[in-house]
Amino acid sequence: MDAKIRKLELEKEIARAERERDRSLKWFFVNLFAFLLAVAIAWAILWFMPILIAKMSKKALDANGVIKKPLPYADKIRMDYIKWGMFVFVFAWVTTWIFWALFRFRKWTSYQHRIDALREELAKLEKEK
Repeated sequence: MDAKIRKLELEKEIARAERERDRSLKWFFVNLFAFLLAVAIAWAILWFMPILIAKMSKKALDANGVIKKPLPYADKIRMDYIKWGMFVFVFAWVTTWIFWALFRFRKWTSYQHRIDALREELAKLEKEK
């Protein structure tokens, strides 16, 4: 009787650990998507910022969207601040995401190790029968 109860408890634990593992993996991919979206937005801002600054300065652009005349010094400084700010933002986001991903992967593997250990215990229990 104890073996049957223990077997049911082990199966229940395995199911719970599998759900936790799957949920952990799901959030890994959700965060990966959010990370890629944020990087795409940041680089889009970096790409279009010189054109926006040129329009703010009322400088003429040629047909390709390239600035005809050099920007005034104040606009160059403003553009440098924006570019470095975006670089710092993207760098911080990337490093944060990498550490978060490593932590999440470690957590996911710990769930997998737990599932494997529970399955081994269940196999031993069934072998003893």
